[in-house]
Amino acid sequence: MENLINFLWEWRYIIIYIISFVIFLVTHGKQWVNAKAYSLMLLAKSKAKDGVLNSGQEQEDWTVDQLYIVLKKLKIPFVTKEALRPLVRKLYKLAKDYIDDGKLNNSI
Repeated sequence: MENLINFLWEWRYIIIYIISFVIFLVTHGKQWVNAKAYSLMLLAKSKAKDGVLNSGQEQEDWTVDQLYIVLKKLKIPFVTKEALRPLVRKLYKLAKDYIDDGKLNNSI
């Protein structure tokens, strides 16, 4: 028991960091990922205007690739491009709906 207490005391800052990171991901993780995806979507649109990305599918692929890179740099586990694609597709659909008439009412 004393060894466990000594171990926890020596590693207390790392343990607190891990617990804080998990709490952050649980409470704000989805909102942060959505915000990052929207910013990358806007960047993809600007690249489309410059002629770098030609189709909507290329924009979606570029957004998924860049979001995957960002999440991997943050060492967020269990993230795959296949898991990000439906999220990005949903966000593109929501953005189109909002741009249509300024409301989220499925009137694309």
